[in-house]
Amino acid sequence: MIPDFNQISSFWEHNQLKRWPKEPLKACGLSNDVVVYLSSVGLPCPNDWPWEIDSRVDSLPCVDTDGTLLAITYDGVVPICIDRSKSERVVAVESMETSRFVNSTVMQFGACLYHFRSRAYYRSADTDSDREAAEKLYLDIIETDPIAVAEPNLYWTGILSQVFEGRL
Repeated sequence: MIPDFNQISSFWEHNQLKRWPKEPLKACGLSNDVVVYLSSVGLPCPNDWPWEIDSRVDSLPCVDTDGTLLAITYDGVVPICIDRSKSERVVAVESMETSRFVNSTVMQFGACLYHFRSRAYYRSADTDSDREAAEKLYLDIIETDPIAVAEPNLYWTGILSQVFEGRL
């Protein structure tokens, strides 16, 4: 399920969503769907979790020499980018030679962040809770973007593994 604007706004509280101005998004050549989503819904930017949606991504910096990878957040030092050369899918750029698929669209990435926070971020410190959270998050991601967990080496598969093991 991809949550709608009202669900996202009420869940994150309006001030915890990073929205970009429309004109720079359009100037980057992004599709209208992505422009509308990033300018009106945005991405969550609380300061107490792994994804850093902060001033480093204000201008959607390019992280490659071709200008096709636009950073929208960071997972530590790893930029999470919109790949304009691959139908605007979202990828984790682990090195200039390799990237790992995250989500099919920015909207699905936003939905997976929502599901991660609602299912897995706040839970008790027992193993059963970790397994249950990982299972529920997996089901949410399957419903949102099945390709995101279709293979063991994908980004969300790694996140699920960390949740399951109690490391995240």
